[in-house]
Amino acid sequence: MAMTYQIASKHNPLGADAPRELVRYSYKAMRWIMGSDVRVEGAEHLPTTPALLACNSTHRFDPLTFRVALLDLGHDAATVSKGKNWHDPATAWFAAVLGALPLVSRGYLITMDFMSVVGRRPEPAEYRALRDHLDGGDSLPAGAPFDQLLRADRAVLGFQLNLGQRSYRAAMLDAYASYQAVFLRQAGEVVRSGRHIHMYPQGTVSSRLSEGRIGAVQVAAALRIPVVPVGICGAATAFRSASNPLPRRGVVTVKLGEPYHLPEGALPPDFRAFDPVHEEANRSVLQRLTGDLMERINALVEPGASWSVDRASDGKQGTHRFA
Repeated sequence: MAMTYQIASKHNPLGADAPRELVRYSYKAMRWIMGSDVRVEGAEHLPTTPALLACNSTHRFDPLTFRVALLDLGHDAATVSKGKNWHDPATAWFAAVLGALPLVSRGYLITMDFMSVVGRRPEPAEYRALRDHLDGGDSLPAGAPFDQLLRADRAVLGFQLNLGQRSYRAAMLDAYASYQAVFLRQAGEVVRSGRHIHMYPQGTVSSRLSEGRIGAVQVAAALRIPVVPVGICGAATAFRSASNPLPRRGVVTVKLGEPYHLPEGALPPDFRAFDPVHEEANRSVLQRLTGDLMERINALVEPGASWSVDRASDGKQGTHRFA
């Protein structure tokens, strides 16, 4: 049976989904739960104007500790969160209360569309074929399940593909660009309100720092804001489990690095963030800038959470990252 998924693509990141008083008291409750166990180093590096705060991610509840740290410093931010966090009503409500921003990656879009049409998660080889098709235009294998994806006109996360008028690849890339345009508009509203953007460039929870994705530097470039690398240590032992936000009274340390701007001229003046054509044309530069950001984060984390030998994630793999 086909399944339908929705995402809050029109979600208001300024808190319209919940009274602002509820947001404020939610922060107070988080601070009370965490007690005095959140420590901040390098607070002098936090700009008074909006910045992209780029963190490592070692635990599902890292955002709680980081937002508490910001609250203590008199700052606020909107956390960029994966689209899958809007599938469950409880996490969707929590994300809305915190004014989170839903991010739609190519992998998430592929996975959600496949599950909607085929009724199951794509196998690794199927996902790889679809991703290579979207990224580089590689031909798809003949037969099921790919013929279903190429022929069945449908909406993916509310975006109409119109496959009778264009190819699957063109439609999916258009959907990706359209969702990212909504995301950037929302992020722009956050920045204009005077708040920071909080993001995890490695894209998944992992006990060791892993390779970063190119989205974070695109956000910084699009919004013309500085980047602050952040290292979070101790969250894995501060909470009872990966699914239980109650603390064990461990110590979580948030280390803020020096803010910096992306090098002037690194990207062309007409660069459009998350535009598939611009992403492909500037991929090597975006990856280099991302590598520099991840090295700055690596310098702020404890040895046990720094780069592994192969710089790979030990968190969720494959399409489990998206659904």
